[in-house]
Amino acid sequence: MKIIYNCYGGSHSSVLSGYIHCGIIEKDKVPSAKKLLSLAYYDSQKADDHGIVQYIGTDSKGNRVYSVGLESEAVFSRKCVKNIAAIMGISCEEYVFVDTMPAVNWFMRIGGFLSRALGLKAVGRPLVIFGTQRAFFDIINLVEDNINKIEESDKK
Repeated sequence: MKIIYNCYGGSHSSVLSGYIHCGIIEKDKVPSAKKLLSLAYYDSQKADDHGIVQYIGTDSKGNRVYSVGLESEAVFSRKCVKNIAAIMGISCEEYVFVDTMPAVNWFMRIGGFLSRALGLKAVGRPLVIFGTQRAFFDIINLVEDNINKIEESDKK
């Protein structure tokens, strides 16, 4: 199975979700700024990178995990991908798309915009890191809910 976490820019919540899902980030401890910044793709994506699926790793069940930034077109993009896959005869049952935006707070939105869109890293990066740390357990819950849904569907 391929699990694709998506957010607006593919730089923060989707990236962190992927690393949590793969067990690379511990679930019981809020990551430090240094740890977050050490993650590939965290706060490094540019607008040209939106829509490009990034491999994060493989989870304990052998599922491949990815992240992607879909801007405000997440629903449209997922629908389009599924339709193109159907045209090509590819089963979408192997793909799980997870929207991480429900876990994103205002600190992450503002900090991400300042850092990524405006290039004001000195102001935006501390805000987005603070926001990510505040949202950490919400992101954990989102990932765990997704893992539980996948395990339930595997039982069927």
